[in-house]
Amino acid sequence: MSDVQATVQVLNLCALTGLEQPPLIGDYTHLFLELNKERVTAVFKRYQQALTQLSADIEKRNERREQPFQTFNPSLLNVSVST
Repeated sequence: MSDVQATVQVLNLCALTGLEQPPLIGDYTHLFLELNKERVTAVFKRYQQALTQLSADIEKRNERREQPFQTFNPSLLNVSVST
């Protein structure tokens, strides 16, 4: 049986990690530092385009499947937050 402190810690962990996280595909350029911002933004945009294309490819493949496979679809994934 856990004590009060352990119970409160578990409840806090559940409450904080259960919050909705931002989507993987999105505009996060406002978070970039000013140093080399143009280059970093260009790389990030290519990355986002690749994720969008991957999502479109997955959707196209799912049209042929009896049961769609969405586990790794970037349009449905959130940015992970480690605890």
